[in-house]
Amino acid sequence: MPENHNDPAIKEAAALLGIPEDKMTPEILSRIAEQYQRINEASAPKSIFAFFDIEVFGYGIFFDKTFPIRGRDLADICRECKKAVLIASTLGSGIDMLLRRSQAEDMSDAVILDACASAEIERVTDLAESDIIKFLSPEEHLTMRFSPGYGDVPLEDSQKIISALSADRRIGLKLTGTDMLVPMKSVTAVIGISERITGRSKDCTSCSRRESCAYKKRGGSCDIQNK
Repeated sequence: MPENHNDPAIKEAAALLGIPEDKMTPEILSRIAEQYQRINEASAPKSIFAFFDIEVFGYGIFFDKTFPIRGRDLADICRECKKAVLIASTLGSGIDMLLRRSQAEDMSDAVILDACASAEIERVTDLAESDIIKFLSPEEHLTMRFSPGYGDVPLEDSQKIISALSADRRIGLKLTGTDMLVPMKSVTAVIGISERITGRSKDCTSCSRRESCAYKKRGGSCDIQNK
């Protein structure tokens, strides 16, 4: 949870709202912080992950010789990896209810709440990555986090991650018939484990959100994995 107006999570929410840094007044930051507090009160964050042996092919990755996750972009990132992590995170169904209620009451608040929830699920998933790193040897390094829907990895492959982690039973995560995660503020992703340090920043040219990206409209990038 953000503790002050300078907290990176609040600045992340402001960036998602498309507010330029020179326009982030104390009043605006205070309003974002107020809505972020509502997200924190309604949130029940959970993250799970598991390690898998992988085989990388030109069109994707096989996990434990059992199931593939498709995508040449993902295969390129994990080309030198022999292991990977599957991760799933969610803020819980309480956030969905809060967002729906806010949309009916005050659309201005609802827009800020949505940005705060997006910033929070990234923060929660980043914390899970920190836990993953504790299991690695000094010679092992994580690649960037790559989610279905990014690059050429199909959205429906989120179901394979949910199934492999039993995320439906363990954290209540499901995929709808239109390939949307429920609860809405959730993440599924693949992270390769490499024996060399790899670049972790996202390439805007292959991002599925490049046309609507708030960062790109401001002339920047999220760089959310460059950590």
